[in-house]
Amino acid sequence: SWRASSDLRDSWSTIVANVTRRGEAWRTSSPGCWLDLDMMVLGRMTTFGYSHQTLLTPNEQYAHMGLWALLGSPILLGCDLTALDDLTLNLLTNDGILDIHQDSLGATARLMSADQGATQLWVKPLADGDLAVGVLNLRPFPRKTVLDFPSLGIKGPRFVRDVWRDRCLGEHAGSLELDLLGHEMPVLRIKGGSLCAKCP
Repeated sequence: SWRASSDLRDSWSTIVANVTRRGEAWRTSSPGCWLDLDMMVLGRMTTFGYSHQTLLTPNEQYAHMGLWALLGSPILLGCDLTALDDLTLNLLTNDGILDIHQDSLGATARLMSADQGATQLWVKPLADGDLAVGVLNLRPFPRKTVLDFPSLGIKGPRFVRDVWRDRCLGEHAGSLELDLLGHEMPVLRIKGGSLCAKCP
């Protein structure tokens, strides 16, 4: 692995700036060759002698973990592992997110833009033919956005799964409308043609 960013701080602007500058990393990152976006800023941290809970909001923490999973960055923790709160523990042990991070294809998400730059789409192909998509709201307020399937190279109806909530969103054709909270990034697993294993 190689460091591909400046030192990370627990501020939203730093996280967005670091990952956005790596938008072309998907061209060079591959199994055995991973970009390192620096240690994660989750949980109780000590920086410059100051011990504190991360300054990221809960939505920003979910986005932080989702981005590291989609980009395949090593999950390096600088927090106090003896003082993990429920939110941090749930972030770090979500099976669906870890499956995306550890996917055997080893692809790195590529960056796409939507809504005149108000939304980032991070798109990662998976070994089983599924597509993992992070839909990142860069704005600090709630917004609606539409995920356009043809722009992702998807044809026909597909089943979609909300990875964080481990919940099937049903079958969708052409697009999917999403209600996003401020700085929220839902991670979706769009099936490659087969029925979602846990869908009705």
